[in-house]
Amino acid sequence: WQEHFDRPLKEINGIPSDIALNVADFLKVYLSNIERQTVQKVSTSNPEAYQKFQLGNYYYYIKQDNSRLDIAIGFYKECIELDPDFTMAYIMMARCHMVKHWYRLDMTDKSLQESEKAIAAAFEIDPSLPIAQLVRGQLYYLGYRDYENALYHLEQARSLTPGNAEIIYFLGLVYRRMGKWQKAIEEMELAHAIDPESVAVIMNLTE
Repeated sequence: WQEHFDRPLKEINGIPSDIALNVADFLKVYLSNIERQTVQKVSTSNPEAYQKFQLGNYYYYIKQDNSRLDIAIGFYKECIELDPDFTMAYIMMARCHMVKHWYRLDMTDKSLQESEKAIAAAFEIDPSLPIAQLVRGQLYYLGYRDYENALYHLEQARSLTPGNAEIIYFLGLVYRRMGKWQKAIEEMELAHAIDPESVAVIMNLTE
């Protein structure tokens, strides 16, 4: 499969959405209306903000230690200054703060409060965003260890995007923490079927 995507520079951020939809159509993968709308949403029309966002992602994913997470947070803050409606910048900033708490890099209440504040900002911009429900579920799981609320928000996220492997994977993690082993295995196996190359899913499924 190959295709050409020609866009003006200011519209370049929409190309990943176009590619995702074209691949889904080529493979005859069914996407619900909500899933299509989610894919089609362009995170920002500001090229500079998008560049800062990618830099933040680089530092978030390369290694999750305190210094790199702080650098990532700095880039996400710059994104928001350039585009206050950049929902994914809020989402990723929330993830940075909750990961710092989970790995005991910052065990203060402030890390959880900053994460909650960023998630609330994303919800205010777009209440229908499935990833905001996912990240709120992750906050209850990673931050508060409140598994009932984590389950609630993850199920809300799944109702919006039923085939999302990350959501199903986290549901498996929550069920495992709750001691519901069979349910945890079922969710992990489903996540693996959707995303068979996920190392995290494979490692947790075999534990």
